[in-house]
Amino acid sequence: MSVPVTSLVGLLFLTYVLYEIVSFRTASKAWHRKWPAISDEEFLRQCGPGIDASIALKVREILSDAYGIDEEHIHPQMTISDLEE
Repeated sequence: MSVPVTSLVGLLFLTYVLYEIVSFRTASKAWHRKWPAISDEEFLRQCGPGIDASIALKVREILSDAYGIDEEHIHPQMTISDLEE
């Protein structure tokens, strides 16, 4: 019994899509473990003394919007490459 080529291509495509979904979810979980949610208060504490709170929180908000990351997961010590992971 022979299997139509279109069925094999469809199965191959479905396998690829499932692999990508699993890979994305695994990477997302690892990223969230590396950068856990922190409150605004903790964010400002990590910024250190002499940092204007309103400016720091506004920058956090802008980065959140630009990179599509929840504000709570933006940390002061993050680099651009951390945001792009």
